[in-house]
Amino acid sequence: MDKRPQTVFFPDLAALRRGLVPLMFAISLAAGTARAEPLYASATVPLTDTPGAQATRLAQVAVAAELDRIETRDGYHRVALKAWARAGAEQVLFSLPGKRILAGQIPKQNIGLAEPLESLRDPETGITWNRVSIEGWIPQSAAEPRLDPIWAAAWELFAERCTACHQRRVPEHYTANQWRSLIKVMGPRTGLPKEEQMLILAFLQNHASDTIDQQPKAGARADTDARR
Repeated sequence: MDKRPQTVFFPDLAALRRGLVPLMFAISLAAGTARAEPLYASATVPLTDTPGAQATRLAQVAVAAELDRIETRDGYHRVALKAWARAGAEQVLFSLPGKRILAGQIPKQNIGLAEPLESLRDPETGITWNRVSIEGWIPQSAAEPRLDPIWAAAWELFAERCTACHQRRVPEHYTANQWRSLIKVMGPRTGLPKEEQMLILAFLQNHASDTIDQQPKAGARADTDARR
């Protein structure tokens, strides 16, 4: 047996630290910028300050609005609604700047709860749009992890009720704002409750000529094309 003393090599700790620092920074950065899990409101629903039936309403979330899920407990999701408001009209939130696709509404007394995220000025209209975020709780039953079932329900209503007086219109033949004006006139003629009219409107606006390419789920357009 070789009893000669063995040479032990220790790592260069300084070099090791130099390598670990950028690695740890990269991991931290990736964790901080990770996309929150998206949810979609399956109905118009109150956004409340706590989970439970006795909670205080902070805002209202529109059907099909996209939400970021923060946590889930006791049958409720804690979510963040991030949407755009026209400067000077902060109570009404839209999914996209310049597109009147309703995402939610905030009572005047709660506007201060909305955290500012970014602003942009429309060069064509001169209007400033502010993106804000407001957090709260909604029932688990009022949200879906994908848009497909929401759009399927909307398409069924649209196909059934919007052909009684005229040939069915193709969603992509109009802009999102044009659909809002059209449904304002045609919606009451369908005999549908206001909530179902809003569901149809959300579907049409999100599949309009100026929004279809911004759909978060590629399958939604394919499903629509297949049903025509």
